[in-house]
Amino acid sequence: MASSRRTFARALEAELRLVEHAVLLVAAGGAPRVVVANLRYGRVIAEPASTFARSQGVSLALLPTATPGRLDFAASQLEEDASKPAMPATASNVPPA
Repeated sequence: MASSRRTFARALEAELRLVEHAVLLVAAGGAPRVVVANLRYGRVIAEPASTFARSQGVSLALLPTATPGRLDFAASQLEEDASKPAMPATASNVPPA
């Protein structure tokens, strides 16, 4: 049981790191928009990922996928998103599985 908890914790950390790296790439000006696709634990990491994105001055939106229970995260420059409606990354507006 402890092993499965460690595996779950590592998987969460890995997915959060992917999103954080996408945010940092956008924040540094390396790309105007980066999508991290098909995350298994997107619902769980939505709040900390959104908090991190805001701290970097980056917009983070959740995008539904064709696979139930999976989510995509789109990190983009704030100026680019001003004209487009985006769903902010919060646990309360995550589409159901």
